[in-house]
Amino acid sequence: MTEPIPENPRKTMAYARLAAQRFGHRFILPEHMLHALLQLEGCMAARVLQHLGVDCQDLRQRLESSVRRGSAGDVPGQLPFTPDAARALEHAFDEFKRLGHNSLLTGHLLLGLLHDPNNGAARTLARAGVTLERARDALTTLPGIRAGA
Repeated sequence: MTEPIPENPRKTMAYARLAAQRFGHRFILPEHMLHALLQLEGCMAARVLQHLGVDCQDLRQRLESSVRRGSAGDVPGQLPFTPDAARALEHAFDEFKRLGHNSLLTGHLLLGLLHDPNNGAARTLARAGVTLERARDALTTLPGIRAGA
């Protein structure tokens, strides 16, 4: 078994910001957050998706083809989150607390994205057969996470 990469939520958000800039957007969308998770091979979110039979590279390609390109020219370094993206972060933190884990994982962010079935990330995941319940079950059964403080 390979060692999972260290979970780093800040790194994930940096990748989300880069994805937003690459797509020419002035805001971070849930789709950018999912794109970031799909770039972090070996992270807990990727492990959850693989456990559910999802090919992360294929999903990333489908996501990239479904995101509309923006027309923003020079996109600033710091980008605000859309309300949907901010809610996904809130839901991720709620999942972290609910599950009693001792650190915030990319898997929690994946769950946060799945809370609102109407955001683009959740729709992309749903087309791949990923639901909140299935992802939560996988996150709680995969090795490499601990509950408690």
